[in-house]
Amino acid sequence: MFDSLFKKKTKKVEFKKAFPAFLPYIVEIDKHIFTSNESLVTKYDKNSAFISSFIFELKKDYKDTEISGIIKKYFINLSEAELVSMISTYLSLGIQDKEEKKFFVYYDEKHNLIDGDED
Repeated sequence: MFDSLFKKKTKKVEFKKAFPAFLPYIVEIDKHIFTSNESLVTKYDKNSAFISSFIFELKKDYKDTEISGIIKKYFINLSEAELVSMISTYLSLGIQDKEEKKFFVYYDEKHNLIDGDED
């Protein structure tokens, strides 16, 4: 009886509404990781236009599977401030630097994010 009084009500989040820019890159089995974490929903919501620009730029040089890995690694693991900083840095790169695809290797080394789980 008292359990129902103290349970926090959680709002069910639909992935396609909460993370539209990620829709083509996150497989069904991983979607719950995003929708069950309120801080990820908030992080995306606050920065959705910025994240969409980032995804748009990634599509120019990366395969869908690579973009999926980038989203899962950085969006989930970085704080909002770190994510915004990383995206800002990436977006400010020149075309040649983006095409060489070395940014994430450099970023990982600089921030000690090497995990051996690269695609």
